[in-house]
Amino acid sequence: MCVVEKKGDDGLKHVILGGAGFLGSNLANRLLADGASVCVFDRDGANFSRLCAPQPSNLEIVKGNFDSQYPFAQLFEPGDVVYHLVCTTNPGLSNRDMMGEIQENVLPTLYLLDACVAKKVSKVVFISSGGTVYGRTNMEPFRETDATNPICSYGVQKLAIEKYLQIFYHISGLDYRIVRLSNPYGPFQNPNGGLGAVTAFTYRVMQDQPVTVYGDGTVTRDYIYVDDAVDGIVRITQCNNGERLFNLGSGKGVTLTEVLQAVECALGKKANVQYLPARNVDVPYNVLDISRYRQIVSGFNPTSLEEGIRLLAKSLQ
Repeated sequence: MCVVEKKGDDGLKHVILGGAGFLGSNLANRLLADGASVCVFDRDGANFSRLCAPQPSNLEIVKGNFDSQYPFAQLFEPGDVVYHLVCTTNPGLSNRDMMGEIQENVLPTLYLLDACVAKKVSKVVFISSGGTVYGRTNMEPFRETDATNPICSYGVQKLAIEKYLQIFYHISGLDYRIVRLSNPYGPFQNPNGGLGAVTAFTYRVMQDQPVTVYGDGTVTRDYIYVDDAVDGIVRITQCNNGERLFNLGSGKGVTLTEVLQAVECALGKKANVQYLPARNVDVPYNVLDISRYRQIVSGFNPTSLEEGIRLLAKSLQ
């Protein structure tokens, strides 16, 4: 049950493409709770039940396929804020069909951006990937100004869309924000979806199922609880300090072994771990420098991993 606590006062509609997914539904519910007018776009058959129920008057649901044939302009009115969260693949699978993924993700995005210009939307917020666009590192947190050398097609797609946003801004004045998000976890994430080690490990330990770890457990990532991620997206969207690109994560590196230890501590259960060879799409270390984000959110204190796992476990029961 979602309760609208107050009416939004920005007068804008917030259109979320991919709004029935893990991150999109959490973002939609946050905006609805703030009293904003929200339009959720996702494919027919997506799980819209995660959105506020019963459907509030400030929520519109539109079903359709994210492809080059969809008339995106019909979703927008002048001044709307558009959140682009759609992606048809994940990093582990993205090198299998590189040409297909350009057709499924990059080309439809160009049609989307054309529609945004035509309808004079106020801003496009694109959720990029802090975990894949940078590539390999010398074990130092990545800054937004660092070189980008992705080792999977997923990261290349995200970078291509980032660059096209810059071009549309240069040519047409289309304002944008890019959020290079680390590894979010929390309620509504599919534990069997191929993304999200924290959610997958937590679910499998709860179900007394074996946990699969690729490599020796030293792969290090930056994990952020979904409420912190959503709050960051909202704050970055509202930020008008001239910056358009932000890393968003916890700013702390955690190994897979440490994730397992946190899961075991939060659940009070031991994990049955199976180790498999490391995958060539996984960089050994990926942590984000979030100094730029901290400049707009003073005192940012992300949810601890153990507390986040406890909250996640409650939602999986």
